[in-house]
This record gives sequence, structure tokens and C-alpha cells, in this order.
Amino acid sequence: MTEGIKVELAEKGVLEINGYGSSNGGVFRSVRVNGRGTVNGDVDCGYLECNGSGTFKGNIVSKKTRISGHSTMDGEISGNELKAEGNAKIKKNVQVEILKVSGNGTFGANVRADSIMIEGRAFIAGNCDAEDFLVQGNVKIQGQLNAEKIAIEPFGHCQIAEIGGQSISVKYHHHFFLQWLKPFFDHILTADIIEGDDIALESTKAKIVRGRNVKIGKGCEIGLVEYSGVFEQEEASQVKESRKV
Repeated sequence: MTEGIKVELAEKGVLEINGYGSSNGGVFRSVRVNGRGTVNGDVDCGYLECNGSGTFKGNIVSKKTRISGHSTMDGEISGNELKAEGNAKIKKNVQVEILKVSGNGTFGANVRADSIMIEGRAFIAGNCDAEDFLVQGNVKIQGQLNAEKIAIEPFGHCQIAEIGGQSISVKYHHHFFLQWLKPFFDHILTADIIEGDDIALESTKAKIVRGRNVKIGKGCEIGLVEYSGVFEQEEASQVKESRKV
């Protein structure tokens, strides 16, 4: 049953909500929510776009998903690309090839993608797995982050429980706006454990850093560094203990 929904019959398979409405879901070529809409069932489509306020009760399989309004997704989402440019809340697992967050993304379970780029704010309640994980913003991950390449420039206080990867870089973002905000906010990453092959850190607080080649730069407070190759420490950093293993 659908109410208040404009369906473009000339282009079969298009579901478009321009006012207020609801749908049971189904298989579509594209789904667009421009008003206030609720989809009560699973959705399988080539393209999903939410510009208004959308609530999706079921699972979503979409080749490309773009959220520029406000969207709540109660189920899992999978596909090729997910862009969260507005406010996105996804309660269950996310598995896509490309994830981009330039707005505010809240993920209630695990996130898996080939490429993850966060330029806004993201909260992940579970684990996060990727090939490339790039952040120029704010991120909080309650579980483990595992990626081949990790590059983080924290905006505000970023928190990740455990980090594992081959190449791990944390740099202070030298931007005039951040310099102006520095007296009010800490632009820093905190973690319990950071483990990788090549690690270079700035503005990081961690209990344990373990790697092959480790460089601890300015603004770091580290409890223990374990390394098997080369260890470097700048003067403007604190390391309680370091040992070669």
C-alpha cells in the first residue's frame, strides 16, 4: 500500500516520494525521497537518494546510495557506493566498496568497505574494515579499525579502541580555523592499541604502539612503544617506555 507517493509510470521501476508517504518496498530502478517518506520493507535498486527525511525499515541493496537529507535505516545496507552528505543513521551492518561521509554518519554495527573517506563526523559502534581509511574530520570507533593504509587528520577529539594496519599515519591538520579553535577543542586521536608495520604519529594518545618502524612526533603521549626496526621520537612528545623486540 502506498500513500502520497508519486510514481513515475513513464519510467517503470521508479519510486519517488515528494510529499508525505509510505511504501512496502520492493525492486526498483531508483528510489528518491524528497519529502517525508517511510519504506517498510526491503529495497533493491540501482540508485537510492534521500534529500528529505526518510525512514527505511528493511534491508537495502543499492548500487549507489546518496543521503543529503536526514535518513534512518533500521536494516543492513550493501552496494557499491554510499555517500552520507547529510545526517545518516544506519543501525545494522554496512558493506560497500566506497563509503564517503561529509556530513554526519552514525553506524550502529560493523562497517566494511574497500575505501572509506571521512570529511565530516562518523561514529561506528562495531568494527571497521577497509583497504584505505582516510579521515580529515572526526571519527569514533568503539571496536577495531583494520585497514591496509590509515591516514587520520583529527578534527576535535577522535577515539578508536584498537587500530591495526600496514601503514598508519596520524597528523595534526595545520589549518587556520583549527588554530583558532585550539584553545577550545583538542584535535587529537586517542587509542588503546596501535599496531602496524610503518607508523608515524602526531597528536596521539595511546597506551601501546607496536610496529616495525615507529616515529612518535609532536603532541604524542604514549605509554609503551615496541618496535623491531627503527624508532624515532621528537622532543615535543612523551613516551614512558620503549623497547626493541
